[in-house]
Amino acid sequence: RELFVDNAGNLWIGNFNDGWSKPRLSSKDSGQPISLNPDNILPGTEYKVLGNMVLRDGLPPNNELYYRALKSLGIIPRGGVIRVVDTPAKIQRDDLQQIWVKVELAKGSAK
Repeated sequence: RELFVDNAGNLWIGNFNDGWSKPRLSSKDSGQPISLNPDNILPGTEYKVLGNMVLRDGLPPNNELYYRALKSLGIIPRGGVIRVVDTPAKIQRDDLQQIWVKVELAKGSAK
């Protein structure tokens, strides 16, 4: 499904305990995966996605359905630029903490 600039939704951006595992965002300029603490990911900041990412219609409930309980709003293609809308949410899943963030497509990143 094609996404448009006014689409906003939630993305899983990786797991974070003492550091990132499977980071899904990179610096817009350098292309290097994010390394900063999720608390330092600020609204208004832009990042590139490192792979095709499913934009969801909310934050997942912390139960057996998890992300499957959410509607898919479409795909943000690898290299697409997103803008953070809200501070990241941390969801504790078994032995790892998954980080979700509300985003919108940055102007010009829709394909």
